Amino acid sequence: MVPTAEIKCLKVFKMLPPVALEAISRDIEEVAFETGDFILHQHDEASAIYVLLSGSVEFLITIESLDDLFVGTTSEPGAFIGWSVVREPHRYTASVRCTEPCRVLRLPRGTVAAILKDDPAAGRHILAAVAAALVDRLEVARALLGRQPKSGPR
Repeated sequence: MVPTAEIKCLKVFKMLPPVALEAISRDIEEVAFETGDFILHQHDEASAIYVLLSGSVEFLITIESLDDLFVGTTSEPGAFIGWSVVREPHRYTASVRCTEPCRVLRLPRGTVAAILKDDPAAGRHILAAVAAALVDRLEVARALLGRQPKSGPR
C-alpha cells in the first residue's frame, strides 16, 4: 500500500478520480531493484504495470539467434513500464533491465482490469497514459534506428 497523496502526484495517476486512486493505493506497492536486475522479461505473463520512481532502465527485445536488441531507455520519474497488462495476450513485449538502482511502484493487472471495467473515466486516463508510453517508446526506437549506419550497394 502506498498513500493516495503520494500516487496522485505522479503524472500517470494525476487525473484519476478519488475512487480509482483509493483502489490503486490499496493494491500498489513500492519495489526496489539493483543495477542489472530485470523488472520484467519479454514473453512473461504481464502481471503488473510498473511506474518508475527513480533510477534508469533499458528496454531490450530478444530476437531469435541474436543477442538482446537495445530499443531504448528511460529515467523519467513516472514513466510507465509494462503496458501489456491492458492488451491480450497479456505478455510483456520487451525485457526491462535496471541500469542503476531503481525504485518502482508495482500495480497488479487485476486492479488495472477492475478500474478499466468499473470506471470508464478512470480507464480512459489509464489508457491515455499507456498510449503516451507507447508513443515515447516508438520515438526512442525510431531515433535509434536513425543513428544506424546506412549501408549502400557494394
